[in-house]
Amino acid sequence: MDTSLKRIIAFIIDLCLVLVIADVVCKLDPYRDKYASLNKELLEVTKELNTGSSSYDLDYYKELNYKTYRNGAVSSGITIVTLVLYFGVLQYALKGQTPGKKLMKLKVVSNSDKSLNIGNYLLRVLILNNVWLMLINIICVFAFNSSVFYRVGSIIGLLSNTMYMVNLIMVMFRSDNRGLHDMLANTKVIDLNSAAIVSTVTDVKKESIKEKEQKINKKKSVKK
Repeated sequence: MDTSLKRIIAFIIDLCLVLVIADVVCKLDPYRDKYASLNKELLEVTKELNTGSSSYDLDYYKELNYKTYRNGAVSSGITIVTLVLYFGVLQYALKGQTPGKKLMKLKVVSNSDKSLNIGNYLLRVLILNNVWLMLINIICVFAFNSSVFYRVGSIIGLLSNTMYMVNLIMVMFRSDNRGLHDMLANTKVIDLNSAAIVSTVTDVKKESIKEKEQKINKKKSVKK
């Protein structure tokens, strides 16, 4: 299987695990029920506005969107912490692997010969999972009113989708399968099966060269 495809599958597996963990922890969120109720109404209003059959105006939608995000701030914070712990701390502790990567036989390593530190993994999760944009979104919902937050939130949403697409395209079409997060964190993801094959071939070549050198040295010794 192509390394880029294995990376995508591993990421989906890991993201599903993160969402399950975050959902369990989010049950402790005191605003969870209020957020769920507002979010349900927001989805209904959005659907009506898109079909042109809504009796609500845009100002009502902006205010509802604002209230929904404010009440979801705690759950968003929990999700951020879960992402950082999973893709950052856990991956560092497991020496470049997550459960998804272990399953797909992948590993994060340095793009140079330098060893990776936890900072490299934290930088990867900030970029790959758009954690920095999620943090900005939480700050903005408390810093601005509903109209300003609506505009800022739209920009953040567009930027987030663009970042995901750029990373996906880079991983799929670059020869080294490195995404933007890999470039900035000086990392790359290797296929352990392919690495083992390369290592074996290299060892065989070294052994062959060594045998040839020994034969040459024997011939020189006989001539003398």
